[in-house]
Amino acid sequence: MKSNKIQLSISKGFQEFIPVSLDFNQLDILTCSKNYSAITFKNKYRTHKNFQEASLCILDFDENLTLEDAKELFSEYKALIVTTKSHQKTSKNGKKIKKQDKFRVILIFSKTIKDYMTYRTVMKNLTIKYNSDKACFDAARFFYPNPYQKVWYSKGNKTIDINIEQIDNVNSSLYKNTRTIKIDKNDPLLIDNMNNQLVASEWAQKITNKTISIHCPNEEHEDVHPSAFISKSKKYENKIYIYCHKCGQIGIYPKLTTIQEKIQ
Repeated sequence: MKSNKIQLSISKGFQEFIPVSLDFNQLDILTCSKNYSAITFKNKYRTHKNFQEASLCILDFDENLTLEDAKELFSEYKALIVTTKSHQKTSKNGKKIKKQDKFRVILIFSKTIKDYMTYRTVMKNLTIKYNSDKACFDAARFFYPNPYQKVWYSKGNKTIDINIEQIDNVNSSLYKNTRTIKIDKNDPLLIDNMNNQLVASEWAQKITNKTISIHCPNEEHEDVHPSAFISKSKKYENKIYIYCHKCGQIGIYPKLTTIQEKIQ
């Protein structure tokens, strides 16, 4: 996008989502005060059947990624990160909960999406790619504001290339690249960060719900500063997930073994 102007819709309630246009760098003014959606809707009525267009991608992280790791992960993109009301909370509805970073990452698409199915496919692929909340690919999704939000704007200018991200999961680079980083039960490939140098099976035992920054295990990528992360996979039970935001390499351990497993 040549212009910093973006469009989204805002509301005081659950409906009557009014389209607004503003500079991306002013977006935090709305995320702290209004219900908001990346989508504009026909007749201002929020439903997937009324999907009109979307120029923004909003990813929601409740676990698997720390705030600091997210800043590194999306540093090359034109991005806004805002914390949610649940950020670092220790209780919810009177019950104790695990204290975690909880935030949203707002990015710009390379071009405005004007088709409901394209939007859904792109967002589905992105939520799998970044291991974020899968509810975000709902084409009627909206978000509540946080008047106490912490705000971070990146210095990058990269946008989300929808020509790449709209490729259906069955044929996407996500599954092709699982063979690029060959990770299986007997693989001696060392994966390291500043504190540990372990093989994949050892990482699988070490990781709980935390996302850990690592050096990219792709031998062709000279990764001086850790630009990848490793976490528990949300999509595949008992597997760990590796993604490098610099070279785009992805790995899943234990590796996917069947066609059915690859297209779930």
